[in-house]
Amino acid sequence: FGELWEEQQEIMDEDELMGRREEYDAELPDGVLCLTCGVDTQDDRLEYEVVGYGLDRHNWGIEKGYIFGKPSDDEVWERLDGIIDRVWQLKNGRGLKISVTFVDSGGHYTQEVYEKCRARKLKRVFAIKGKGGEGIPYISPPSTAKIVKKGVVVGTTPLYIIGVDSGKEKIMSGLKAENQEIQRYH
Repeated sequence: FGELWEEQQEIMDEDELMGRREEYDAELPDGVLCLTCGVDTQDDRLEYEVVGYGLDRHNWGIEKGYIFGKPSDDEVWERLDGIIDRVWQLKNGRGLKISVTFVDSGGHYTQEVYEKCRARKLKRVFAIKGKGGEGIPYISPPSTAKIVKKGVVVGTTPLYIIGVDSGKEKIMSGLKAENQEIQRYH
């Protein structure tokens, strides 16, 4: 219905969130043990974000970017391969590659996303689809999506369903918990 709503729990305001930004002294800050990449498909681009994870659920935004072009174009996916295959450097000289990439298959390019993810399965690139509703887990084992071209099934690929309401709840509770932790230690 497009109705406005207000979050009922207490969270940090914009200034508090901006105050938590860190400046890294390398591509990857100390503590990053694993990298993931999330990709959203739009009609004219792929939007990606690389996130680093460490101990105690600590995470860092590493890079956010846009790859312009239609998600059906091979060149767009080849440019995404450059992000996925890149070695990201820690201050000590060691490097990490992205461990897993999830690409949103919702929108106008669902079949193309399935096909491109299947071609990148060995790089651990998987299709996801968000689903709202109470009781839908944040993540569960994948189902199998059919890849259809001109009405004919030409293959399959794993498809992970992401419980968007559960995910939002996790994020909001994490922000609230971090806010309480910061207040406790200051």
